[in-house]
Amino acid sequence: MGRKSNPENRWLKEAGLKHVTISRGRFVYRPYLGKGKLGKEIPMLPVGASRRDIIQRYEEITEVKEDTLNWLLTIYKERAKAPKNLKNYEHMQAKLIADIGDVKLRMLDHRSIQDYLDYMLKDSRGIAGNRNVEHLRAAWNWGLNRFDQVPPKNPCLGVDFNDEAPRTRLIEQHEYDAVYQVARAQRLPYLAVLMELSYLCRMRAIEARNLLRSDITESGVLVRRAKGSKDEITLWSERLRSAVALAESINHDVISPYLLCNKDGKPITDDQRKAAWDRALRKTGYRVMENGKVTRPAEFTFHDIKAMGVTHHPEKASGHKTRKMEAIYDRLPTETASTR
Repeated sequence: MGRKSNPENRWLKEAGLKHVTISRGRFVYRPYLGKGKLGKEIPMLPVGASRRDIIQRYEEITEVKEDTLNWLLTIYKERAKAPKNLKNYEHMQAKLIADIGDVKLRMLDHRSIQDYLDYMLKDSRGIAGNRNVEHLRAAWNWGLNRFDQVPPKNPCLGVDFNDEAPRTRLIEQHEYDAVYQVARAQRLPYLAVLMELSYLCRMRAIEARNLLRSDITESGVLVRRAKGSKDEITLWSERLRSAVALAESINHDVISPYLLCNKDGKPITDDQRKAAWDRALRKTGYRVMENGKVTRPAEFTFHDIKAMGVTHHPEKASGHKTRKMEAIYDRLPTETASTR
């Protein structure tokens, strides 16, 4: 049972003072880092301070100055339209601010960004560091075209990104079957549908979750690719028809444009998909947790299902516009004839 808040401090919430609590006889503020996590305590004022002084101190701490890293990432975040993009932007902004600090933009240079990438590599977060710097690079270029406060030289250009080895893990058929059977046995087997759509149509999770009823055509399933990939129609097979029929049986009495939806008619969220996937992995023993800690992580991810579908497809069709990207999803070694 959660700890009850002190009625005397309800005015904090009413006054709009978010993430302010009392710790060791003083008011403290903890910045939000995304994904339900809060940062370190920032001391404000003693408990006996007036409400006016506390509000003034809160405004000083949370004020966004229009020439800092936090300001740039905040205004860049506001352009995000898709909820998932906004969530990703918030997450990367929180990590950059936590690791680099809310520094003046003019204080960031090529060397400081390279030091950040090197630090992330040593901290076993090399790939995450790459994604964060790529985000900052895009935000900087966007801001440079719109605001005089953004220095003309983008500090992210020309840095050495951390090496990223492409994934080579191919899900074995028996592994897929085991997870699918667990997912299919659920009262609402939406994970089983998402797995089949990802395999049969080589879809990303977001593409499968956002599939519309109008995308079910006479000839097959219209796949609206994300990330600039080519849309396509995956022609009907007996297995694909079964997957669509299973999807239509879930919350079938709810009016919704989405093939897979919740009771409110909205699409299955990515958090729901992740939670169902995690439960299925643990039930099959492919992911083991003890005392709340992961003692054996899963060797494959949901996104690996798409690679499995591409690898098994006779034409290696992934929807990508380049052979280089298609090759990343084809995870079987190339067979070639002997020299003699």
